[in-house]
Amino acid sequence: MRCLLFRPLKKEDSFYYLVVEEDTNNDGRVSMDDKQHLYLSDLTGKNLRRLEFPHGQVNYVFPEMKTGDLIISVTEDTNQDGQLTEADFDLLKRLNVNTGDLTDIVDADLVRRVQEIAFQ
Repeated sequence: MRCLLFRPLKKEDSFYYLVVEEDTNNDGRVSMDDKQHLYLSDLTGKNLRRLEFPHGQVNYVFPEMKTGDLIISVTEDTNQDGQLTEADFDLLKRLNVNTGDLTDIVDADLVRRVQEIAFQ
């Protein structure tokens, strides 16, 4: 298991982790090229919880400078076949670090429609 640990700029009581748990691309090794999961915990490492993206892959996590909220890039497995291809698309989500609310920054249906037009 591999883990990348970071903490947002404005939130001083939580850690955020990107964790690779298994070899999901079947290349024989566990690396950051495999599916990454996003976890949150308090500073002691307790109250660890995993944010679920059941049909997606976390790509990047950026702390938002003013609020400390996390901006999360997730590639959505649109046909849910377990394989990410050029037919799948990225969504941007915002995690409110104070409330734990996860919201779409851009509506997923709009992203799908734009992709359909762009790749006709």
